[in-house]
Amino acid sequence: GHGILIDNNTYNLIYDNIIENNDGDGIKLNHSDNNDITYNTVTDNANGMFLYNSSDNKIDNNAVQDNNVNGIFLNETSNNNDIISNNFSDNTQNGIYLNDHCNYNVISTNQIHSNGDSGIRLENSSLNTLSNNYNINSNTNYGIMIVGSSNIVQSNVVKYNEEHGMFLFADDNNTISDNTISGNTHDGIRLYNSTKDSIYRNEISG
Repeated sequence: GHGILIDNNTYNLIYDNIIENNDGDGIKLNHSDNNDITYNTVTDNANGMFLYNSSDNKIDNNAVQDNNVNGIFLNETSNNNDIISNNFSDNTQNGIYLNDHCNYNVISTNQIHSNGDSGIRLENSSLNTLSNNYNINSNTNYGIMIVGSSNIVQSNVVKYNEEHGMFLFADDNNTISDNTISGNTHDGIRLYNSTKDSIYRNEISG
């Protein structure tokens, strides 16, 4: 089972727990809004955290490491969540993965490194803000991957990832600014089938 399952609940505080070695997810929110998840240690679960159709939650200051799928996975219209000042590292797939119309989320001041796929992966998700994540480093695939529209990627540090630092494809109207991108194995920023993206004031080096 899951470590903690919040099913169709609101306004709960999940605080200062050690959640480890569960066959299911460490913390799963299902159709649950306005919860605060803070200062937990979440290791060796399926997904560290899984939000399904859950919005307006605050997720901050958690250590989410060494999980067997993603660090945190948002799916099916999970909107307006704040993911702030967490450590998502050494997870088997992605550090942070938003999929299927997860919009208006804020991902800021997290450390996202050494994950087995990408640091931050957005698929079919739009209008999110990725800012001031100062350690998107040493992920096996991309530092940041985006398929979506009108996301803001600002003031992140993206280094030493084994594919591109940032990879945007089949996307439009994203803004990439003021990032430090260096030492990635392939391209600093790669766009493929992209439309109307703005890329400015970045520092990009080999």
